[in-house]
Amino acid sequence: MGARDERIEDTRAGSRTRKTVSVLFCDAVGSTEIAGQLDPETLQHLMQRYFDEMRTVIERHGGTVEKYIGDAVMAVFGVPVLHEDDALRAVRAALEMQDAMGDLNAGLERRFGVSLAIRVGVNTGEVVSAGDAHGHGLVAGDQVNLAARLQAVAAPGAVVIGSQTRRLVRHAVRLRSLGRVDLRGAAQPLRIWQAEAMLAHRPAASRVERTPLVGRARELRMLRARFRRCTEAGRGATVTVAGPAGIGKSRLVRELLGEVGDRAHVVIGRCLPYGDGITYSALAEIVDQLSGGRGRDGLERLVAGDPRARQVATSVWAIVGGGDPGSSNDAGWAVRRLLEACARSHPLVVVFDDVHWAEDPLLDLIEQLSSSIERASVMLICTCRPELLDRRPGWASAHARRSVVTLGPLSASESERMLRRLAPRPSGAQRRDEILGAAEGNPLFLEQYVAMRADDPTRGAPPTIQALLAARIDSLPEPERRVIGAAAVEGRSFHVGAVRTLLAGHEPEAIDGALAELVRRELVRPAAAEVPSDRGFRFTHILIRDASYDLLPKAARAEMHEVFAGWLARVDRPRRELDEIVGYHLERAFRYREELGRVERASERGLAERAADHLATAGRRALIAGDRHGAATLLRRAAGLRAGDDLGRAAVLIDLGGALREAGKFTDAESTLADALRMAVDGGDRVLEARAQVERLLARLQVDPDSVARLVARQGERLEASLAAGGDHGGLARLWDLRALLSWIRCRAGDAEVCWRRAGAEAQLAGDERIASDALGWEASAMDFGPTPTDKGIARCREIIRLLQNDRWAASLAAHPLAGLYAMQGRGAEALRLLDESNAELAEFGPTVDAAVSHAEASVGLLGGPLDRAERHLRTGIRELERMGERAVLATTEGYLAQVLLLGGRELAAARCAGRCATLATADDISAQVIWRTVRGRILAGRGDRSGLRLASEAVDLAATTDWVSAHADALLDQSAVHARLGQERDAELAARAAGELYRQKGHVVGMRRAAAPLAIRTVA
Repeated sequence: MGARDERIEDTRAGSRTRKTVSVLFCDAVGSTEIAGQLDPETLQHLMQRYFDEMRTVIERHGGTVEKYIGDAVMAVFGVPVLHEDDALRAVRAALEMQDAMGDLNAGLERRFGVSLAIRVGVNTGEVVSAGDAHGHGLVAGDQVNLAARLQAVAAPGAVVIGSQTRRLVRHAVRLRSLGRVDLRGAAQPLRIWQAEAMLAHRPAASRVERTPLVGRARELRMLRARFRRCTEAGRGATVTVAGPAGIGKSRLVRELLGEVGDRAHVVIGRCLPYGDGITYSALAEIVDQLSGGRGRDGLERLVAGDPRARQVATSVWAIVGGGDPGSSNDAGWAVRRLLEACARSHPLVVVFDDVHWAEDPLLDLIEQLSSSIERASVMLICTCRPELLDRRPGWASAHARRSVVTLGPLSASESERMLRRLAPRPSGAQRRDEILGAAEGNPLFLEQYVAMRADDPTRGAPPTIQALLAARIDSLPEPERRVIGAAAVEGRSFHVGAVRTLLAGHEPEAIDGALAELVRRELVRPAAAEVPSDRGFRFTHILIRDASYDLLPKAARAEMHEVFAGWLARVDRPRRELDEIVGYHLERAFRYREELGRVERASERGLAERAADHLATAGRRALIAGDRHGAATLLRRAAGLRAGDDLGRAAVLIDLGGALREAGKFTDAESTLADALRMAVDGGDRVLEARAQVERLLARLQVDPDSVARLVARQGERLEASLAAGGDHGGLARLWDLRALLSWIRCRAGDAEVCWRRAGAEAQLAGDERIASDALGWEASAMDFGPTPTDKGIARCREIIRLLQNDRWAASLAAHPLAGLYAMQGRGAEALRLLDESNAELAEFGPTVDAAVSHAEASVGLLGGPLDRAERHLRTGIRELERMGERAVLATTEGYLAQVLLLGGRELAAARCAGRCATLATADDISAQVIWRTVRGRILAGRGDRSGLRLASEAVDLAATTDWVSAHADALLDQSAVHARLGQERDAELAARAAGELYRQKGHVVGMRRAAAPLAIRTVA
């Protein structure tokens, strides 16, 4: 084996282990004074009796004396072998040591007229244990120091413990709080307690394994009833089974699945416990089961009856990472159609297991499915711990098709019945009352407890499930302990190939034998392999995996994560998840070495950079897929792995800033991009500097468009030259997008359209389909607001939507200007129907500025559509934009709301909105500047105030500087109404004729009718 393999072997062989142990420090008080009274030989005899007595008590309770320091004794409970109740043993030993001093002092006083007192500190926490050549356990860690400091603050004759020890023993020890104290080395005051006496026998906590279903009749009836209603009504239903770890959630669900399995198709997806883990891994598992592992072709066969079958299959496949991620922007829509198609012939039961591990995008998807599946017998079942309901209070809210089944502890009689089924013939050592008391109604506690006692009947009651599992795993024979530790590195599910690679140098037959023994002990079980030609296994519970992993020292974890990443990169596994998982394991390898202070070498920096590259690639794929939250998380982790002066970090920060901008987090985006820009400047990279400046300007545009316009006017050509010199077509695409948006704010649709076409061309050269799609979508908006006649605009919008058919996000946005053009032609019903379809699709995605914009709803409402609907959409959009801190779009949105309110006769409310529009609008925001003037002008004229005419005229003059033909015509028609209100009928007619001509050029049928209407009608309108 090479050097790396040897390091892994050393840490696996048990010579060094991370353990949660209890450390006891005992010090004799008054020994210095006694030394002055006794002969040295007598003193030596006295102290030897003291040490012998203390050792006897410590070893009687399973502790190990580590060392003597002067008059102090240090002992560890949990080395060399963990016990499930080490904390309780340590405290019991400490109290007994105080009692032993009474007997010792009685003899000392009789013979020498002296006595000793001791003070004891007990602390529980994680340490590293390393065996020496003589087999003695040596422990190291700050928890050892803390135990010594607890002893130092104890009064003579007292036992003082820390907070973690208290949590483990409070069920069995009478404690008195000593409040908070300052301990040397602690960052803040710590709470401590004095242990005063053992309570009357009350056993500790416990554990689980082979669960027969007991005591869940009511909950099972609820699940049956939900399934029956779902199948009879042919409508979707969602049930969440919630409860703490080990309470029997999965066991209850398995019981239902066993009953309905011959009447329904059942698929199960398990959420992985990675903290910013794989967003859609559970969904990928479900899709794979539905398609029979046949990929996109299998999906197409499943949805063959759907008129948009190819689109659904492509989108779902992209969501789970199997195809072009650019087509995966429609998660909720596509997955809903897939599940509905699969439920045509038989009811479908979809289980999402352990959703408390799920990231927000998957939780959003499940909630969307639960409310949108209308015409199919699809039952969604989620299992979760209570943390999810705290994290998402709305998850458990009342809903017609959504319910929560909460599992609590089993009753005493139910626990008794379960114990009889687990251990029908218990030996005398398996004290039934102690087991039941320790389990506290938790089925998993009971199962594991019985299994452990079968391994070693002499074990006492474990205080917690974590302590029990750690103790059971630590007591395994070395081959099984070595294999289970290696398996835990991969995760809850693992492969034999990975374990063999991590344990290079050990015979495959020995590894297979250890796995068979672990299966026999019911710690792991065979499971489907995700890697072809390999064998898969799964820990029977995630907590077993966690306990196995926690026993590995960090040095071993670091080496194993790196080796596992190398194995994973070589196996035949879907690319959809490879970058994120490989990046995760390389990241863990680096972070552990960083914690150990071993990152100075170039090889360690190279490890961090490899991890960053994988995570950044995964983040960019997530961004393309529309998962902005997941993308930001991955990109942030990638940036954190790069050194502060690494220009690769600047490149990642630029992408991160873009993701944050798209999610509407402008402040975060601004600070992130400022860091990227500073790094690029310091590194002398002109291209990267230009790219960072452009992305930063795009972020700032949403909050301060005026300053951005000035900066682009001064620096735009320089930025373009730098990007062109470096061949950065992606940066050029964003620069042209920025120029287009600035033209758009100034209401120059023709200029903006030219810029967006340039942006699209550069994006195509860069292979950036997202920017290309975005540019096409904006071109559709230019058809609506610019001078293009409605007939030609409608044709071009339809063509753009066809070109965007694989990008549902962009296509849905492009439908908004098409709806506006329909409304101009008087086709209001078609416009509303199109908006309904578009809004339904956009609702599948997270909040963004684009999704919050509701201007198409305003346009349709102002041209004869329902005003209450327009108002509702506008107010929702305003709330979302305000939450983001956006200003560029917010001003115009307030203006549109003012117009809608004024048309509905709500003059005071309209005036307030116009005032907010005026306050928010920047000088270059022509649309907002025009709108607030027209609204105020009409309100003032209606009151006979002639200053309204000045505002109306200013609005017309501003609109005339743009090529927004309809907006110009609208301003003229408002000016006509103001003239009429003030009795200036001739001027009113002239303004109306000018408006009518512009409407005619645009093909704006509704506008033409209004301009030609009698003066009285036009004034009211």
